[in-house]
Amino acid sequence: MAHQQLDGRLSEEDLNATYVPTSVFAQDAVIATAGAFPGLDPTAATDSTAALQAAVNATPDGARLIIPAGYYRQDGTLTITDRTITIENYGAFFRKSTDGAIISAAATVDTVYSVSSLTTITVSDENTDPGVRLTLSTNPGWTKGDIVQVIADDILPGVLPGNGTNEPRTGQFFLVHSTGANTVDLVGTLHDPMTTNIRVHRIRRHRVTIAGGDFNKTGTGTTIGLTRLASPVIRDASFNATAGQVIGVTGCVGWRVDNIVVDAAPNNPGSGIFGYGINNTCSAWGRASRMRIHRVRHAYTTADPMVPANSSAVHNYGRAFGNVCENSTAVGTNSTAWDTHSMSQGDMFVNCDAIDCYNGYGLRGRQHSIQGGKVIDCRYLFRIFSQTGSNSESWGHIIDGIHATRIYGDEEAMRIDLNPLSGVFEARKSTIRNITIDGVKGHVIQATNGTFDGDGWMVSGAPVRTANAAVFQLINSKARMGRVCMDQAAHTSGTGQRFAYMAGTSELDVAGGRWDFTTGSDFTRIVVRATGATDKVRIDSLEMSGKATMPYDSLYDANSFVDYTGPVSDARGSLVVTSREAIADATKLAPIAWTRSAVVQLQLFSNTNPYTLAALPSGRYRGQMLVMFVLGTSTQPITIPNDATKKILTKTAADMVLNAGATAQFVWNSTHWVQL
Repeated sequence: MAHQQLDGRLSEEDLNATYVPTSVFAQDAVIATAGAFPGLDPTAATDSTAALQAAVNATPDGARLIIPAGYYRQDGTLTITDRTITIENYGAFFRKSTDGAIISAAATVDTVYSVSSLTTITVSDENTDPGVRLTLSTNPGWTKGDIVQVIADDILPGVLPGNGTNEPRTGQFFLVHSTGANTVDLVGTLHDPMTTNIRVHRIRRHRVTIAGGDFNKTGTGTTIGLTRLASPVIRDASFNATAGQVIGVTGCVGWRVDNIVVDAAPNNPGSGIFGYGINNTCSAWGRASRMRIHRVRHAYTTADPMVPANSSAVHNYGRAFGNVCENSTAVGTNSTAWDTHSMSQGDMFVNCDAIDCYNGYGLRGRQHSIQGGKVIDCRYLFRIFSQTGSNSESWGHIIDGIHATRIYGDEEAMRIDLNPLSGVFEARKSTIRNITIDGVKGHVIQATNGTFDGDGWMVSGAPVRTANAAVFQLINSKARMGRVCMDQAAHTSGTGQRFAYMAGTSELDVAGGRWDFTTGSDFTRIVVRATGATDKVRIDSLEMSGKATMPYDSLYDANSFVDYTGPVSDARGSLVVTSREAIADATKLAPIAWTRSAVVQLQLFSNTNPYTLAALPSGRYRGQMLVMFVLGTSTQPITIPNDATKKILTKTAADMVLNAGATAQFVWNSTHWVQL
């Protein structure tokens, strides 16, 4: 206490003895005050851009810049180049009415080396991993753990095409494993071909952190832009208005956005204004967490930049890759809340919610994943699709564990729409599992030119549904499903409800499911086939609480089947009902082959004329039984022919007649139905 002053304040000597010495603190942090940086105006009456820039320039590399609470007007952009700096803005409000960013941080491009050869190898430390070896003209002096970007003028496959000059070109980030005299070994798997004008440069290690602050910008352009940086961070910030994208991340590695709020980013594509929360251009391994983003076009999206050959804009080469958005909410987006474009691969959305949005998730590109998340009061749940006006790829996605409430679009909740120009079928599948939808108006899923598999769908229909709505609407598509449950017990209107609609060359496999509805005129078909469809339908163990009055018109493929059970004895797939002239029509007997039941029952009835049974279809497997019976109310005899061409062999080797109440049992021996 010897140094404490009489007014109760601590002397500088006491401060230095108790806390960090002020001389050291001055090296660690700079406080932006009007006295130290003339022109700084915390009342926003005048432009503070020059004073803030002077404060940034005065901050030692690696130190902090503290901007005190206040309102700061910026007419220009605060630029940070090749600096490691943390800017702490807690309590500070930044206002900009002119075009351009409020903050723009970037690293310049390090030396670019020409690569004479690129080969795939394996690299080893404790274990063996995939790698790439580059041959250069010299040793670049890099060390293990450095991050490099390899770029080439090859055009990225499967993405939105360019105009012949400006094209999407290949690029990828790697870690340096080791260097030789003129070789560099990198850790990682090469994702796209690189053969033309291959180059490589190291990412400079300048880390920029922006912490805190409230940003308001009415001019166009990005609010905060990050370019070619390693591990940049934006955290604890709010953006209450911006006339364009909020955060732009371009050519960065390991970027981080945490705990931000966006109140609005006006979206007017007709005027070239795209209100994005985060726009990721060719950046990798980033993570965005704890975001709440309101009234934007997309809360997160990726971009498809085009560059000419041998471009110096290295930050526009390659795909956005391996980025994660997690534990975040988008509210009221004009378009898709959580979005990717064709130049992207391996992005993840983990527990990302969408509320009152046009669409929850939009997946273009390769191998993205959605894990968890809620979609509430949105028009669509998700879309897997080609870029508009192109045949760009979208495949290999995994969607798992989404809960949706009130999907109000008339068309469908989930949509796969690929290759709209070529019509080519995409065989590379996506996986959709553990989906719960409480209230869907249109189709549960519509797929065009796509492939998907899944399991564990629990869906309830809205009381008022679109006419002819299906659980599966397949157009030149293939689906392989585990358990699917569709509850339409609350149904009040919507004619022509069906479980599956098949068009084009489509396949549907369902292993176990339930369809709950009340028997009535709105529910007539399990399967509806479009004219000219060449489809396969294999539905196993579908339980129904109602009776479909006409389960199907026909099944196209000989391997198709629909095994179903309903609430009454005559509502099951193993019962084939024929009456009068249908007895003599082989096409009406085809449903015998549309079930894999161990025992198939053929009900016969005529009260007009006697009939002879037409040719029977083949059984599903050897040992399958067919029990024929004539209803007791039938007044006419039915002849069962002994005819090998009709696949029927009677016990007496002669035609037999069945009258009312009579039965006969047959077994399939691989070639004929043989009477027991």
